[in-house]
Amino acid sequence: MQLRFDGYIGFPGGLINEGEDILSGLNRELFEEINVNVQKHPVKEEHYVVTHWCPNKKLLLHFYALEVSNDDLKVIEEEAVKAHDYGTEVIFHFYLCICVNCSEVNILHELLQ
Repeated sequence: MQLRFDGYIGFPGGLINEGEDILSGLNRELFEEINVNVQKHPVKEEHYVVTHWCPNKKLLLHFYALEVSNDDLKVIEEEAVKAHDYGTEVIFHFYLCICVNCSEVNILHELLQ
């Protein structure tokens, strides 16, 4: 996730330009904001997760998820600070721990008690 220039916290992405489709706009924004090599890691229709309508901002938000290896994630993290928009539109990046294995959550919960 990232802290944006306007003080909001959000995912990389943004508005699509006139004449641009959703995926082209998303891949462009990923390159501009976090310097993702979109030739190696293009977001495609099969990565679609959900769409959300945000009525107070009048925005339709489309969410996609792309799985990458740990090695590729390390490269993406290292390259993010070299992105065109880093330091201007994007103030900094941070990561949330999302556990997809419920047994790991239960083990961690037990260890912390």
